[in-house]
Amino acid sequence: MLRKKWMRATALCTVLVLMIGMLSACGSTTPAASATPAASSASTEASTEASTVAATEEATATAMPEKLEDVTLLQYIVGSEQPDMQTVVDAMNVILNEKISTTLDLKLIDWGSYDQKMKVIIAAAEPYDICFTAPWINNYYDNVNKGAFLPLDDLMAQYAPNATAAIPSGFWDATRVGGKIYGFLNYQIFARTDAVAIRNDIAKEAGFDAASVKKLTDLEPLMKYVAENRKDLMTMNISGGGGFQVWYERTFNTETIISQDVPGAININDKDAKAFNQFASPDYKEMFQLVRDWYLKGYFPKDIATLTDTTANRRAGKYAIETEGTYKPGGLAELAAMMNLTAGDFTEVLTSKTYASTSGIIATMFGISKNSKNPERAMMYLEQINTNKDLYNTMCFGVKDVHYTQDAEGYVSVVDGSGWSPITDWEYGNQFNALYRLGNEKGNWEKTVELNANAMLSPIIGFSFDPGPVKTEIAQCQAVSKEYMPILGTGSADIDTKLPEFLEKLQKAGSDKIVAEIQTQLDAWKMK
Repeated sequence: MLRKKWMRATALCTVLVLMIGMLSACGSTTPAASATPAASSASTEASTEASTVAATEEATATAMPEKLEDVTLLQYIVGSEQPDMQTVVDAMNVILNEKISTTLDLKLIDWGSYDQKMKVIIAAAEPYDICFTAPWINNYYDNVNKGAFLPLDDLMAQYAPNATAAIPSGFWDATRVGGKIYGFLNYQIFARTDAVAIRNDIAKEAGFDAASVKKLTDLEPLMKYVAENRKDLMTMNISGGGGFQVWYERTFNTETIISQDVPGAININDKDAKAFNQFASPDYKEMFQLVRDWYLKGYFPKDIATLTDTTANRRAGKYAIETEGTYKPGGLAELAAMMNLTAGDFTEVLTSKTYASTSGIIATMFGISKNSKNPERAMMYLEQINTNKDLYNTMCFGVKDVHYTQDAEGYVSVVDGSGWSPITDWEYGNQFNALYRLGNEKGNWEKTVELNANAMLSPIIGFSFDPGPVKTEIAQCQAVSKEYMPILGTGSADIDTKLPEFLEKLQKAGSDKIVAEIQTQLDAWKMK
């Protein structure tokens, strides 16, 4: 049955890819990828033209009354401190007041604190309307299981038709839990390819050929040089929030089912989709051993396991090698802008294949609180931030000529010291509505959509795991992972003692039961 699902999905997506090819004037400059397209059930009725750049110029008033009552929405986002945030929010509110009689109260929580603070807010049933959620932070599945978020299907159809239609329906299927959508996607790069950006000046100084890098181990000569000769720099941007765990999945073609800190995964090349405990796999042990070796050689700070936010080091240009999280056309320009550099100051290297999985698709979303007093207005806001270019770009870049400038060709440059430069456009809405930064190339949004469509497809797109039967075991295993992954994932712990200890505690916490339940649900899904 899984084979039938794969073939049916491939046929539908081939139509989507062909349509994109006809509409896109520029050829793909993306790396070679599998011919298997990504969005497993992307329907032909989803307009490809709408999904490439912007579905609509501005939100419509579909199903909205002529006169709306004034309301205030509280939204939580994650990011580094921005001194001029209120000025930007005030500018956004001018648009929101006019369009949907809404005032936005935007709260920003730093990267190191967001996960825990949102847990407290949700557990205490504190009132708010919208929050950022994903499998990797403010865990989407945990929140759905707790009943923290409202189902969005009906709200989307009535109050956000244009933003919804801009994203092919196959991608929305990845958000479903129990058949319902609880997270509103931010349309951006869904295909995932591991990438690093190597500073050209440091590589030249070290006599290192950045283009020679094909896999992570090829980086070691440059890391060795930096550790021994450039004490003012750090080798590579990783942190104690899991260390290299962000790369484990694509390096070993692994897709985690629940989240990165919970046992249970499949190999995306396995069409039978057999579940296993990724932490106990030989591949993970190999990665643990590699980073342990690098740690002992002095390539990472001794306190790397406790470092949770690398933003300050990034902005100060402290890293010789930047981890990009995932490759995307134009992404290097965004990364360089954070350090007041340009894309030309780096060489970008891809270190994995390109594939699309559920976790990659739902890596950036917004949930609406079950305690929201204005869920309809919250959805109207999501329609606006995803379709109104002026509103979205104000959130991304701030106020023109105060926080950013545009040259004659429309490219954006950040004003030094302006107090607003989060450089997390992917977090706020449909990124294909964003202005282009200086150093980025016009047309990259279309290339990104094409990259999404041509990525290797996970065999279980559309499968959503019901955590209910093992919710206790999931919570227990997460607690164990949070104790051990920061030290194992950064090489800070002895593998021979701590890895067996980690796996034993996971087993006692219920890892075997979780994997078995995943397999049971996968088998049932295959038969549908």
